[in-house]
Amino acid sequence: MKSLYAITILCVLTSCLQEDLAPENYDFRGSWDSRKYAIQIFSNGSGSVDIKNRGRCEGNVRIKGDKVIFMSENDDDEVGYKKFHIDQRPTTDSNGARYMVLDGHRLEKH
Repeated sequence: MKSLYAITILCVLTSCLQEDLAPENYDFRGSWDSRKYAIQIFSNGSGSVDIKNRGRCEGNVRIKGDKVIFMSENDDDEVGYKKFHIDQRPTTDSNGARYMVLDGHRLEKH
């Protein structure tokens, strides 16, 4: 009985750490690539970032103000935390390509 109670508490606490994306940030959903980064962001507030020559961070994503923050949930991830400054929110260029600019890197949606 105690183990069932402990598992229930653990599930409740874990679910509280992850929050869904706010509707104004739905434009960030999807897969984005640049020469240095590969990013995936989902509606439920989870996602991942692969950093060339550094590793991967997979877990919770928070978008607040002009920052995108990835926090790892896995002990095995090479990168535990990554914060980006949003230079340009997701938009469409003259050729119809969807892109955003984080920390000076242009990431294109695919």
